[in-house]
Amino acid sequence: MKAINKKIGTTGITFYWARHTFATLARNKCRMSKDDVAQVLNHVDSGH
Repeated sequence: MKAINKKIGTTGITFYWARHTFATLARNKCRMSKDDVAQVLNHVDSGH
């Protein structure tokens, strides 16, 4: 992430931010299902 921040001249992009932003855009703009987004992000069902 440091290299990306340096390339675009910012310091605010974190791994957490990138994953969250991807998930938000995938759900809201691309209309991906929650299950598909979870699979892409490699989320594991904890059984709770």
